[in-house]
Amino acid sequence: MTFSVREPLLIKKTISDVKHSVYGLLLTLDNGVLLLIGDSGYKLGAISIATPMLGVPEMGVTSSLIFPSRDTRANVLSRILSERCARALGIPCMAIVNIKLPDHRDLQKLIIKLLDQLISEAKKVLKHESSSCNDRL
Repeated sequence: MTFSVREPLLIKKTISDVKHSVYGLLLTLDNGVLLLIGDSGYKLGAISIATPMLGVPEMGVTSSLIFPSRDTRANVLSRILSERCARALGIPCMAIVNIKLPDHRDLQKLIIKLLDQLISEAKKVLKHESSSCNDRL
């Protein structure tokens, strides 16, 4: 029996409004995704991981903050983003968030919009890969 290892997919997006630019990167792995969100490039920040409850979708996801930052809001945002991504894709997500949050509400909407775009692209690729795997079986 042979196992095929799929190539990781890297999705990069930038989204801006009048006040802010936010950078996002989603890297698909064989067993999950890595999400990086930042407003000044890609840097380490608050790190969290979320895992969907497999077989029990109504239970949602479980998450944990692995590496907290000084800003409590960034820690909460990291968990929210990892949970949202894990729930949407149905696979574990590690999120790294480095955001300076002076005007939190405006930036939060922008970040969610960016995450939704990254998830949408990842779903297309993951769906295509799973259907092509089923074709080979």
